[in-house]
Amino acid sequence: MPRRSQAREKLLTAARAAFWTHCFGPVGVEELCQQAGIRRGSFYYFFSSKEELGLAVLESFWDDEAAAIQRFLRLKGPAGAGLLPYLRDCLRRQLRHVKRHGHIPGCPFVSTGVESAAVSEALRQRVSEILQRYQRRLSALVNEDQELATRTVLLLQGGYALARVQNSPAPLRHALQAIAWTLEMEGAR
Repeated sequence: MPRRSQAREKLLTAARAAFWTHCFGPVGVEELCQQAGIRRGSFYYFFSSKEELGLAVLESFWDDEAAAIQRFLRLKGPAGAGLLPYLRDCLRRQLRHVKRHGHIPGCPFVSTGVESAAVSEALRQRVSEILQRYQRRLSALVNEDQELATRTVLLLQGGYALARVQNSPAPLRHALQAIAWTLEMEGAR
């Protein structure tokens, strides 16, 4: 068995892959332990439940997304210069997933939130908190314009959801076009 610190990381890695590929609900603890190469008892050493693991996975996804947004905040240019490159990066990540797994994964936050809203208040609340953080972080990409950040999140998340349902990047591309148009309109004011 790997050292305890490695076992926890292996569980998180296996759960991230499984939850993004298959959603939260259908993936069982036994399957996650097999994928991580650890015993089931080790799972309960680190997490009291699959729900607790789900909360940790959501935070792990958020840490990665916040770091991705941060990279685009560093771009030089007019206010909002990093938003469209960030959104194109989001699309690229979805397309990479398609090449590896054969389907569009969508947004792990919204997918988990929609799936678990009726069965886990803790997961629903965490997704809501993360989406608020996401909106605040995106507002930094658009010169702290909260309205524009709100519209961007709504369009982007709708694009993610439809792309996942249709297993096609087209809705996400359309959402990105709508966001670009919105930015153009904002600049015309």
